[in-house]
Amino acid sequence: MPKRGKLLTPFEMGKIAGLQQCGKSVSEIAEALGRSYNCVANYIKREGPYKHGGGYPEKLNERAKRQIIRALTVRDPPSLSKLISELKLEVSKETVRKFIQNDGYKYINCLKAPALTASHKSKRLDWAKRTLNDITGGELDIKKITFSDEKRFLLDGPDCTRYYWAKDTTERKIYGKKVFTKGVMIWAGIGYNGSTSLFICEQSVDSEYYQKILSDCYFPYHQSDYILMQDNATPHVSASTKLFLERHGIRILEWPACSPDCNPIENLWGIIVRRVYEGGKCYQTVEELEKAILAVWDNIRIEEIQKLVLSFPKRLVEVIASQGAALTSY
Repeated sequence: MPKRGKLLTPFEMGKIAGLQQCGKSVSEIAEALGRSYNCVANYIKREGPYKHGGGYPEKLNERAKRQIIRALTVRDPPSLSKLISELKLEVSKETVRKFIQNDGYKYINCLKAPALTASHKSKRLDWAKRTLNDITGGELDIKKITFSDEKRFLLDGPDCTRYYWAKDTTERKIYGKKVFTKGVMIWAGIGYNGSTSLFICEQSVDSEYYQKILSDCYFPYHQSDYILMQDNATPHVSASTKLFLERHGIRILEWPACSPDCNPIENLWGIIVRRVYEGGKCYQTVEELEKAILAVWDNIRIEEIQKLVLSFPKRLVEVIASQGAALTSY
């Protein structure tokens, strides 16, 4: 005759959990324990603590808790899903999240800025001084500069934001680039008088392909007194690209390494990202994402572009004021 009226012991609770993991039915578990069907079923359905002695066994033991905290303190901590997988934890993300939050951690975003060495800072400082001097002296007209760049958009969200768990939120981390998943790579240029057409890349960008991008999108926009700003990516500064630009009479604006924060088009990418992914929208196909990007691009106002272009001297001033350090206000 099954035992009735007595609360389950911790041993029986653990046995129920083990038998459940083995795929046993409620009837089979009840028979194995000598308990009634309702007793076992009610225990399984019950949410919250089962009030007998210490209640439910803790889902995270002390060893698992230590492993989780160690995983959060590395330079590039994993997501909760990856953490659970790597540590082989048999718990939900919500269980881990609650433990982390109860331990005093907060989920905060990294600051967007390049990782700069002392050499980078020194070169940025010298460059900013020279460039600002050229602008104030009339040798460089910012209204003639075309600021260009590539940008990657992902199906499941933008690649421009990273978050991490931290107790100390006074000193924020600076993020590096996210590993690219399936998405769309685009190229464009903006200047005071407008923008180039948007180029959707159908392959990895090497020197030859970059020259095709310039031929298709920049050359129709270019005027004889314009100057092109590009970063120092290998396809941009290769010997063949340099020869290509010289042959077509394209002047290039000097640009220091690791300085996307000085490029006004980065802020335009931010505007487009917010509109493309508004409301947390994700995309099922590359074609759907491309269509959304083009729709947003076609509705960018000239006033938005002009405001960004005219911010360039201010960025130079801030680089000088910070002794070449990364700008975190853009």
